[in-house]
Amino acid sequence: MKLAPLLILLLAIQLSALGVGVSQDISLSVKNESLESVLSAIEKKSSYRFIYSIEFLQQKSKPVTISYKGDVLTLVDRIFKDQPKIKHVVRENYIILNDREPVSQKIAPEPGADPADSLITIQGQVTNEKNEPVVGATISQKGSLYSVVSDDNGYFVIPDVRIGATLLFSSVNYETKIIRIRGRQSLKVELTPKTAELKTVTISTGYQNINKERMVGSYSKLDSANYHRRAGMDIVSRLDGTVSGVLFDKKGGGASMQVRGISTLGVPGTSLSPLIIVDNFPYPGNINDINPNDVDNVIVLKDAAAASIWGTRAGNGVVVITTKKARYNSPLRVTASSNLTFQGKPDLYYFPQISSAEMVELEKNVFEKGGYDGALADIYNWTPVPIVVDILDKAKRNIITSEEANRQIEKLKNVDVRDEMDKFLYRTGLAQQHHVNLSGGNPIFSYQLSTGYNYSLSNLKGSDQNDQFTFNFINSIKPHKDLDFEIGINLIKATDRNLDISLPNVSPYTSLADSQGKALPISNGIRMAFVDTAGEGKLLDWHYRPLDEMHNSNYLSRSQVARFNFIASYRFFSWLKGSLKYQYIKGTRSTNNENNLQSYYSRNLINSLSQIDGDVVTRIIPKGSILDVSNSMYTSNQIRGQLDISNNWADKHELGILLAAEMSKTNGENSGTRFYGYNDANFTYASNLDYASFNPVYGFPFYSMQIIQGNILGEDPKTNLLSLVGNASYTYNGRYTIYGSARRDGANVFGVSTNNKFKPLWSAGINWNIAQEGFFQVDWLPLFRFRTSYGYTGNVNNQLSGLPTVQYTATPDAYTKLPYAQIGAAPNPELRWEEVKIFNAGIDFGLFKQRISGSVEIFKKISKDIIAPIKLDPTSGVNEFTVNSASLSGHGIDLAINSRNIEGEFQWETGFGLSYAKTIVKKIFNSPVKVTDFTTYSINPSEGRLAYGIASYRYAGLDPSNGDPLGYWNNKISNDYQSILNDSIQNQLFHGSAIPLCFGFLRNTISWKGFSISANITYRLKYYFRKPTVNYSSLIQTWNGHSDYSRRWQNPGDERYTSVPSFIYPLNTERDLFYQLSSINVLRADNVKLQDIRFQYSLEGTNSSSFLKNAQVFVYANNLNLILWRKENSSYDPDFSGGNSIRALPTSRLFTVGFFASF
Repeated sequence: MKLAPLLILLLAIQLSALGVGVSQDISLSVKNESLESVLSAIEKKSSYRFIYSIEFLQQKSKPVTISYKGDVLTLVDRIFKDQPKIKHVVRENYIILNDREPVSQKIAPEPGADPADSLITIQGQVTNEKNEPVVGATISQKGSLYSVVSDDNGYFVIPDVRIGATLLFSSVNYETKIIRIRGRQSLKVELTPKTAELKTVTISTGYQNINKERMVGSYSKLDSANYHRRAGMDIVSRLDGTVSGVLFDKKGGGASMQVRGISTLGVPGTSLSPLIIVDNFPYPGNINDINPNDVDNVIVLKDAAAASIWGTRAGNGVVVITTKKARYNSPLRVTASSNLTFQGKPDLYYFPQISSAEMVELEKNVFEKGGYDGALADIYNWTPVPIVVDILDKAKRNIITSEEANRQIEKLKNVDVRDEMDKFLYRTGLAQQHHVNLSGGNPIFSYQLSTGYNYSLSNLKGSDQNDQFTFNFINSIKPHKDLDFEIGINLIKATDRNLDISLPNVSPYTSLADSQGKALPISNGIRMAFVDTAGEGKLLDWHYRPLDEMHNSNYLSRSQVARFNFIASYRFFSWLKGSLKYQYIKGTRSTNNENNLQSYYSRNLINSLSQIDGDVVTRIIPKGSILDVSNSMYTSNQIRGQLDISNNWADKHELGILLAAEMSKTNGENSGTRFYGYNDANFTYASNLDYASFNPVYGFPFYSMQIIQGNILGEDPKTNLLSLVGNASYTYNGRYTIYGSARRDGANVFGVSTNNKFKPLWSAGINWNIAQEGFFQVDWLPLFRFRTSYGYTGNVNNQLSGLPTVQYTATPDAYTKLPYAQIGAAPNPELRWEEVKIFNAGIDFGLFKQRISGSVEIFKKISKDIIAPIKLDPTSGVNEFTVNSASLSGHGIDLAINSRNIEGEFQWETGFGLSYAKTIVKKIFNSPVKVTDFTTYSINPSEGRLAYGIASYRYAGLDPSNGDPLGYWNNKISNDYQSILNDSIQNQLFHGSAIPLCFGFLRNTISWKGFSISANITYRLKYYFRKPTVNYSSLIQTWNGHSDYSRRWQNPGDERYTSVPSFIYPLNTERDLFYQLSSINVLRADNVKLQDIRFQYSLEGTNSSSFLKNAQVFVYANNLNLILWRKENSSYDPDFSGGNSIRALPTSRLFTVGFFASF
């Protein structure tokens, strides 16, 4: 993106805005007009602002008659030449009006003051603790009736002040400040809010800022202080354990985010995640690309009244991210921060593993029983066998002696593959964040410029460093008091060099390197006996050495994101403001993944399609690197026109109306190709390869395969959205607020029916400030407010279409050698938006002068027309059809409390959140009927049950005669495993939810002088997990297993001490599966954890003129996962239990040191 011309233009605008000596011409012709109206006309036609008191002007002014065209200051001089009682003084872009009579004659000298003291003019600015201008502050001189008022930017000028006099600065909701004048003529006065008054808090919806006092909807706000309390490379994870109503499901190593449960089933194309808004518009890219240091606050919109303004994309909730903005009339401020984060190694010992000695003896036992005879005799599939079995087979065939075999086997008993992995594959990860921000502005121009650099080095060896550069520039210009422009540019450039190395099935006694650290080969899907001799030396080395693979792959992914924002707003009247907002985003990603000739991937593929005839080797795939190249791009255009009406009258009535229309267009492209025989020295590769023919696989006579073709060329479906939005609120006497909103969304992806393309949505709500009622006189409860709302939101699926779709294949047909296509989806003319109805009611409260404040809410939501698959008659040509066919129902509560427990030099603050969210599947086709349908931790929709369910087979103990696990079949104890596994879930156990229904946090912060410590405790309640245990079939087939093997039943009577069944051979997979899924292995997951802790020291500047305003140094520990309490005794963290298909290790702990400074 060529930004130089744009940056030069912005610089020119800045320089011109800063210049105050530029002549401004004006034309004015009036007759007998009031001076006030004339001054207003001049303000509209120029950049000058007049400062005066309306009462003063009415008493001292004369009507104006003038006709003039020329310089504005000359015009002002001529006007006041005919105003004998008024004098004017020009200060930059301000013109101050004062009485021509000496003010000193009206002032009684203060006791002790010298009457001969000279008179001076005092000018300056009044601000609050956030350096924001205080508008309408009164500045008066003690002993005088004369006073002035600060303007829209907090500026003031008061003339004829005696040195030694006392000035009083006062404003509503602020403490009065007294300053003795000792000769300074320029002041910057900071007012402190009254402790008894609530600070005005606004809630951003992405369309408008709503005063918290008038909000009828549900929201959670993570303010700047609590957001920046956490350190990390991304944004969204900072919401984990910090705001009520938000749950992160961490099973499987991910961290999917839910707001008050789920509203959809998450079929492909329908997201389970909330809508992300960044600076007024939905963000289509990866939100983690945004530099977290550029963020000011995050707000989560949770109900229809709050989120319905986003319509059919808000069904899962809305996360509104507001970045830091430029401010007018702010001095230059520079902030800098730098963090260093250490990532620990993964806890490879988290899952109890069968010992190497036990595994060796087990494999010897199975070998002696002939358990591996079939695999050893298979010379067509070359099924891999364990190392112990290979040694025993060699001894059996007299290739090695029995003594040598025993020596090698005994040596294996002392090896633990986890030790090898910890030593050779992992290291301490490292991440750095550096950020600098400059901001400032004058009455006409403001700017914010930031740049950041992030560096990370994975804890997996072989991965190279990742880099990210960010640039953010926001420029605001006010050429006229009613006209504002804002231009924003955000650039992101990142590189990713992470490797993805995973080991195949390995025995616990596997060695990855010899005593000198040289990489050793291990089996990777093919028996070592075949690999050792394949091709008799004519093929490439076919061994797989994991440690060498870290150096034989060159992965590099580059991404760039450019975001441009433009806002123009004009205030037509004091009550009417119009704005035009536009955002353009373009994101690109290019990925090169080169597997060189030494990599196992390349050697394996080349060897597999090689043919040997005598001494001649024919390679279908030529020698050389295999290079995969992929490119993707997306663009997004969004534009919105908006009118905001805000008016109040008679000190009782407040009216707000928003009308908007917006359009958006999002599309993407992706392409990819593969190059065989690639030579990175001269950038050559093999061409004219035969991708259509099937070729024999060397050493596997019953197999054949085509050359893998990596050519991809596609275009993501274009999504065009058109929306009309409106809302209105009315507040009477600060007590009663009514609110209503309506939105109609249209899209190009739905059915042929117009009604299905254009979806109307609405919401309504009320807010009753009970504490303001005359009958409610409770001194200790100054805030007591009730609010409730009801409305509709929705979800959209961008992958489905109401029209039939066709999919083209990249690989030619094997017989015709031509490309071909197949039906992708059948037509669905009734395809429509998913619809979510939400009811919410809540109470906001504040006790004991706001020492304790918070809210409690209840909600209920119903989702219908949920997109889900249904089975069709196979004779229709389509086995499964995805349609609007399901419905969900959810309800719950949210509680948030903040308290200032101790105030003063020693402070103690607490934040507490509690949430309960339960989602039931009300309607679903293809409902699960067996326990085996509930074996994953993902959504398992079963009609009438929780969306995330966990079920098991009823466990009846062990058979005392042989250690068989027993269950129930037809309500009788049985070991008929096949019948039990096929039994209806109605006859077995459905325990409940696999994710927490109740969750929350408790955060305490203690401060003393500049020191503070803050700790966050999270709790997750009312859910279950399936603990991992031994599965003998998997133990033999995958060579690895659980340490429960040592607890197995071995002799009669053991059933009194263990629940682990006996080991039997031949294996019985149904027996193993029954035990693994039995109720004995399902536990309550309720737990309380210490999640993070932060130590900080802060240093404040000694006064307002100090070069250093404030500084912080801190140490932060995250992902501690220290379990303080658990419902049932277990060695597992329930969020990383690995009881089924998901076997995720706990997230590595992070330790951060850093500093922040403001100048």
